[in-house]
Amino acid sequence: MKSFHYYLHGLIFAFMAPISIYTTYQDASIYAQPNSIWRMVLFCILFYVIIAFLSYFLLREHLPAGLIATVAVLGILYPWRTFIVILLSVALSWVLLGIVGKKFDFNHPHFSAIGVSIIIAVYFGVSYIQFSQSLDWDENKSLALPIDITVPPNGVQDKPDIYYIILDGYGSEEMLRKLHGYDNSQFTAALKERGFIVPSNSKSNYPRTILSLASSLNMQYLDSVSEAMGDSFLWWPLMGTYAHNETRKFLESQGYQTVVVSSSWDFTTIKDADIYMRPYSIFLNKFEELQILNTNLSLFQFVSNFGISFPAYNTHRQVVMYEFEKLKEIPSLGSPKFTFVHIMSPHAPFVFDAEGNFITPDYPFTFSDDRYFLFPSSKHRKGYLNQLRFINTQVIDVVDAILANSSTPPIIIIQGDHGSSVFTDYNSLDNTCLEERFSILNAYYLPGIDEVTIPQNISPVNTFRLIFNYYFSAELEILPNHNYYSVAATLYQFEDVTDRVDIPCQISEEDMP
Repeated sequence: MKSFHYYLHGLIFAFMAPISIYTTYQDASIYAQPNSIWRMVLFCILFYVIIAFLSYFLLREHLPAGLIATVAVLGILYPWRTFIVILLSVALSWVLLGIVGKKFDFNHPHFSAIGVSIIIAVYFGVSYIQFSQSLDWDENKSLALPIDITVPPNGVQDKPDIYYIILDGYGSEEMLRKLHGYDNSQFTAALKERGFIVPSNSKSNYPRTILSLASSLNMQYLDSVSEAMGDSFLWWPLMGTYAHNETRKFLESQGYQTVVVSSSWDFTTIKDADIYMRPYSIFLNKFEELQILNTNLSLFQFVSNFGISFPAYNTHRQVVMYEFEKLKEIPSLGSPKFTFVHIMSPHAPFVFDAEGNFITPDYPFTFSDDRYFLFPSSKHRKGYLNQLRFINTQVIDVVDAILANSSTPPIIIIQGDHGSSVFTDYNSLDNTCLEERFSILNAYYLPGIDEVTIPQNISPVNTFRLIFNYYFSAELEILPNHNYYSVAATLYQFEDVTDRVDIPCQISEEDMP
């Protein structure tokens, strides 16, 4: 125990590393709930213990071993700016101790480090506790309104499997032609040849995945969410709204099992599904990814070879390909089943070329995709369209596999949650091309349904209302189409832009294809 003070500061720094990052980086509190840090806290403590043990094993002296272990913790687990500030603080306090005591003692760095670590712990610990206690939301609670769905008993004898496949950022054929000079008619024709209905004028109800899918899966506009969240910009309180959505509740009440293939994105990865498939044994949450990307933990990418979803472009490629492959296998599972798969493509990052070859972007790993993402806009457009071409081939392969291996004709919905984002500004409505952002692919395989009964302008909020009416005699009201925009700072305060989403955008000549 006499040697404990040599290691106390390192232990405190390790414990506080995730807490300091959570309270420092606004993105952490936006995307991750406060309790998402604790697995990383345990990892950081274990990391420190291993480094301290190895240091002492090699040096056989507690004094230098403790300092080396602490420097390693600060250098690996903290952002470099914080690392520099803490080292300078420790050095300055060491000098002051030497001046005051008129003697420079090699024990003084330890006392200085202990003092700085306690200050760090108090400052960030209090900030973390205050933030946690200020929250009124429970991430396990759904903020959507319950929908009372009454259906005739034994109304459906052979219940069809239902596949809800979200292609993130997939825009409509007409929009792709007008704004990006790309003819996607061959793909939509291939879907129609296989029996799909592809409404030509579908628009997303909301411009962001988190809002669009919360609306479509709960079959309602997000008025109750807006009221509950107010001016908040936090995303994670909607996790329960996804996991316990009204579509899933109804289908499970009808004897369906829920099948989810993980997208690696916390919000659409419903882990308590009856069947949950994932390509990695350990999926890191959004906070863990953020700490890795902002510290030298990013050097440890090799851990992806051991079943850990390290945030990197190769991991993203593996997840996307895993989703497509698993979709081909799901028909063999027991029926009836509701399959939900959110494929984060053709949305950026652009990791496939048009032929499906792997490419690695020349910028740090990110899912950013707005109009400031890549310059010039032609580079953004090229990456998006090339990836879309490859995704098209994978979608057709999946559709063929599902249709060929389903004993009862299934229901298949292939839908963009929103359009492309070459001209999207998340901080400005006026600087956003609404026609681009809201125009989506929306394709339905609906056995026994006449194409003329499906409105050409059907929007995702009515997708499952329509399906439950046709196949379960639910008699749900078909809601009027509305489109809502919100900026990042007030994510849940929506402005109705329904009368603006069809207005042609003013695009400069240099941005035109």
